Amino acid sequence: MGAGTEPLAFDSATLISSMTNIPTERPLTRTKKLLFTVMMLSLPGVVLVTTVVGYYTYRKLEDNVVVTEPFGKLDDELGWVLKPRVDARVYHQNRWTGAYYYDTRVRTNGDGFRARSTDEQTAVETAAAIGDSWTFGTAVNNEETYPSQLAERLGVPVVNLGIPAYGLAQVILLLERQVERLKPKAVLHVNKGLWARSVCRGEAPPQQILKPCFWRGPTGAYQLVTPSPGHVQEMAARGIYPGGWLTAGYNTWTYYLISRPVVRFMQLLARFGLISGQIAEDDLNPPQRAAMLGYALERLLRLAERHDFVFILYDPDGDYAEAASSLSVRYGKWFAYMGPAVAKAEVLPLVAKIPRERQTVPRDGHFTGEYMAAWAAVFAPRVAAALARR
Repeated sequence: MGAGTEPLAFDSATLISSMTNIPTERPLTRTKKLLFTVMMLSLPGVVLVTTVVGYYTYRKLEDNVVVTEPFGKLDDELGWVLKPRVDARVYHQNRWTGAYYYDTRVRTNGDGFRARSTDEQTAVETAAAIGDSWTFGTAVNNEETYPSQLAERLGVPVVNLGIPAYGLAQVILLLERQVERLKPKAVLHVNKGLWARSVCRGEAPPQQILKPCFWRGPTGAYQLVTPSPGHVQEMAARGIYPGGWLTAGYNTWTYYLISRPVVRFMQLLARFGLISGQIAEDDLNPPQRAAMLGYALERLLRLAERHDFVFILYDPDGDYAEAASSLSVRYGKWFAYMGPAVAKAEVLPLVAKIPRERQTVPRDGHFTGEYMAAWAAVFAPRVAAALARR
């Protein structure tokens, strides 16, 4: 060693003492373990909720339908009807770009029918149109709807009984409710598959339904079943609405996060035969479909016979062709059928003259006023003949 350098001393006691004083990791407490487990288990749920909320937030901004005043009203038998004396603006806007896909007014009169103004009186002993959103005229103004354009051609009022999202069972019951007061000479119905919204399946009559439907009983015969008294109101109080956006006041959050998931779950239970009810929003192939459509059509024709009006059915896809063929023999005086042949020979040539981009409402899919003008042109002679019959 060099001068002035002291030798290193090895003190084993000091070394052992320093080693024993090295900090060690403390074990997790039971509370921390529990919190960690809860966090890890809840992480997938948090991710799922964040994804769903994020998606619907995006949709709310990118595909935003606004109704300034809700125009649907709950009804224990029908599920919902239209509120009387509503004057609402309904528009579909992209909040990202500010663009409007459509911007319309919806007005109902004192009877809850779509009309030119809230003070318009409902006409009696004239023509009426029954159906769903295609008849109501979703995404177009009143003057563009086919009942309004038909009235212009005929020079007489045409009462619009169309209600968005209705199924055939609701359409029938609404007409039965109003026919005594309206005393129509002609009733026109456009079938765009709305019957498929009114199908229930199951071993027993369905109880937990929010709108009426056709149910096939143990004998094989169909019957029209309505919701249990008070059930519609009770479920709506829990945020579960029968008319989706319409009766939820076009509240996207309520509809998508509460009402729609519950309805889908109930449909799943019905599909597996655990309850009686609807298995889907649109049930296109119910058991003995022809028998169901025959039952529904005959119920309408019996009503026409009893109240002496002509029932005019536009059926472009031929859903009722078989039933219409058999029932026209007995009810021919009160029945006018326009099937696929009329659609092909009369309606489609008129529609072909309209540029494709102007046939349907952007980002909606309902027909424009231009398209429905073709319907009005084809329907007018049949309705005029029915009105002149009496």
